[in-house]
Amino acid sequence: MKPRTIDLTVTSEIENVSLLGLCVNKLAESCGMDELERFHVELCIVEAATNVILHAYEGAPGRRVTLLVTLEAGALRFRLQDDGKPIPEDRRTPPPDPAETEEALLMERGRGLFLIHQLMDRVDYTTGPSGNELLLEKRIQTGP
Repeated sequence: MKPRTIDLTVTSEIENVSLLGLCVNKLAESCGMDELERFHVELCIVEAATNVILHAYEGAPGRRVTLLVTLEAGALRFRLQDDGKPIPEDRRTPPPDPAETEEALLMERGRGLFLIHQLMDRVDYTTGPSGNELLLEKRIQTGP
């Protein structure tokens, strides 16, 4: 199968995150993912895009958030791109399970990166002069 890519770009307003989520859910459905897999993929993209808006752009509206979605044989690949502040070095590795400490259980935030690492099959982050990119990949199950 020849890879196919779609480019989705929104501005950095939090209400635009749901648009990315809806699109991703429908693309995952078209790949044959079941309802739970679609929910997981949508949740990860929504979490990641929200992090871009709140942390990379510090809530500033009007900035570009781009999601490149590629369907390849056996995988759905997402590249979330921004030109905001990069993720701090100490936050780039898979975080510990928030249920491991009482302090973490009491926090209202901070579970997004943990969920992304748990639900996706591949998570990579790069940053450079042209911006930041979070690569998320979910394998597509083909038949029983």
